Amino acid sequence: MAASIVLWFLVLWFVLYTSDCAVYNIIHQTPSDCKKGELDKTHEFFDISQLQCQPCTQNSTLQTVSADGLRCVCKNGMKIIQDFGGASIQCEPCPQGTVTSSNGWSCVACENGVDPISNQCNTCQDKNVDGTKQSRNIGVERILNGSWAESPPKRICETCDLETTPNSEGTQCFRCNQILSVLPSRTDCVCPEQNQAPGGVCFQSPDDIVEENQQLYKVEFQFHIKNCACTS
Repeated sequence: MAASIVLWFLVLWFVLYTSDCAVYNIIHQTPSDCKKGELDKTHEFFDISQLQCQPCTQNSTLQTVSADGLRCVCKNGMKIIQDFGGASIQCEPCPQGTVTSSNGWSCVACENGVDPISNQCNTCQDKNVDGTKQSRNIGVERILNGSWAESPPKRICETCDLETTPNSEGTQCFRCNQILSVLPSRTDCVCPEQNQAPGGVCFQSPDDIVEENQQLYKVEFQFHIKNCACTS
């Protein structure tokens, strides 16, 4: 009796278990498979939760995909209205003569005018320092307390003070320690050409720069093989 009960229990468990099993076929896709070409009406991002390409919520005049292809972003000249990641982003065009702000949520005018091709502000003009053209200007939208630098909002150009230089994004000034620590008498961030080694490293004096020479890379190896006679 007990054996039959156990047998029926095993049969019932097998039926229930197999009825819940299913086979799911997932098409293998990678971010490179997603549509993001100039002729695609809607761009696609790669949804890592489903391992598939998914369309952005708006057409390619408003949205494109991020550099890594994992989310949709507003194109230049558009501002964000809503952004919850993935395809959950809504964009709208900026008014004529304005561009997307640095954080993407507003539109700003441009002190130097708008580039009609990139829909971005024209870069701030470079300065001539000791006969060398040097970028000393940054684009500023907000001051330290978060308020707009201009009203209505505008990206203006500010010149970095002496001993400072713009960061790679052109949004902040920072002290050029690498040059000033070597040449403390300078007040700008330009290393004289004669003080620069290949690769742009700045030296205190041209005499400190080692001339290129193959002997610098010559390494000699020595090894000895000792014969060993073994007896059993």
